[in-house]
Amino acid sequence: ANRQILRTLRHIEATGASVIYRSADIRHQSELRRVIEEAIGELRRVKGIVHGAGVLADSLINDKTTDQFDAVVSTKVDGYRNLLQLFGHEDLRMIVACSSTTARVGRRGQADYAAANECLNKLSQNEARRRPECKVLSINWGPWDGGMVTSELKTLFESEGVAVIPLKVGARYLADELSAPPGGPVELVILGSSQSPSQPKTVVPHAKRMVSSEAPLEPSFSQTISVDALPILASHIINGRAVVPVALMIEWFAHGAMHHLPGMKFVGFEDLRIFKGITLDNSDHLDAQLLAGSTTRNEGIEQLPVELRIGNTLHARAMVCLGSQHDATDIDRHPAPTRAYALDPYKDDLLFHGPALHGIVRIDGCDETGIAGQCARAPAPAQWIRQPLRNTWITDPLALDASFQMMILWTEHLYGHRSLPTTIGHFNMFRPFDHEPISVVARVLKHGEHKAVASIDFVNVQEQLIARMEQYECVIDPSLSSKFSRKTLTRP
Repeated sequence: ANRQILRTLRHIEATGASVIYRSADIRHQSELRRVIEEAIGELRRVKGIVHGAGVLADSLINDKTTDQFDAVVSTKVDGYRNLLQLFGHEDLRMIVACSSTTARVGRRGQADYAAANECLNKLSQNEARRRPECKVLSINWGPWDGGMVTSELKTLFESEGVAVIPLKVGARYLADELSAPPGGPVELVILGSSQSPSQPKTVVPHAKRMVSSEAPLEPSFSQTISVDALPILASHIINGRAVVPVALMIEWFAHGAMHHLPGMKFVGFEDLRIFKGITLDNSDHLDAQLLAGSTTRNEGIEQLPVELRIGNTLHARAMVCLGSQHDATDIDRHPAPTRAYALDPYKDDLLFHGPALHGIVRIDGCDETGIAGQCARAPAPAQWIRQPLRNTWITDPLALDASFQMMILWTEHLYGHRSLPTTIGHFNMFRPFDHEPISVVARVLKHGEHKAVASIDFVNVQEQLIARMEQYECVIDPSLSSKFSRKTLTRP
């Protein structure tokens, strides 16, 4: 969600428009008024509003609680009423309420959602009469290919013969409707069509080449994921659930690629993206599959697309780079910040990591430019995984995870909020992680209240660069503080 928001903001700015983004609970008029006044202060006049907030809490009527009903209905109805009241005297050119076809045909488990959206329809009818010069629409959308429509819901819709609305098609339809003069229909029911032209294949850039996301991939290996099979998960619990570390996913990606090209060395990866974290409770047993695609040779480096999936759900993707040997290039290292850092990462309860992931030995410096310190090497794989794929690590997952932990400390130090990794643009490995301790220097290149981007160096005791991670991006989220504090697995 954070990536989509940031991408949308960049697209808006690219048109030459000014844009600000703020988060508020639309049900509370005082909170909404504060952000609206801020927006008007920066953007001057408001000419249109779009109400797209929504909450789902599906269950049958006899199982539905009052709190669930209130959350679903108040987000839609109270939020819309608050917007209409706060802009009651503004000369608006357009008002759009995002309703749902559920208001028309209903849906099992969504009595509250159907009622809430029908309220939007009738409130919009009333507003259209009150503002004859304003274009007022209450669009009863069918399911879109995104947003609240998860891959599981999309499969359900397909089984029912309900086509989803492609994002670009829906956006273009809305733009066309808004270009028409006021006075037309207020309530519109829009469904996807099975005859709609299919969307083009998505292509993702990887270094100097383009790879179709629909390229065929073949299974490389399977991995059972449970707290029993992966004891390390007991030290990686967020919000009461075990979470597979990104550093361990990187190790699996490297192994999966090398399985297809035995004898080659792992030298890095490009464009690692985490689409959905793998979380589980104490009783879960998940069967994950690592898939790898066909290789492409680029300047002596073999590149393979790899994916980590559980069932039909894509959790992570990267382009792994393999070579005949490591390129022990001696390049300039990042300067380390020297300002003292007084807190203890683990005793001061800043991190969620348990004892097995206490990889930070010390913090040597921390300021607005970045953070530096030393970390320990990972123990043998058998201490983390009951049936490891290898007897030695390809990378060093503890060193990698410790660098992510240091970025959490940095965002907490500068913004007062914790962070988690979402993407890594490049990772180049110049030498094996074969000495201890390892120095880590994270140089923060860009940062704001929602994300930070850094370049991270890993240096051995001989002052040689082991690896460099570039375009490391983490999301900064105020809600993570409370989630980090829940370090014990909750009972399912």
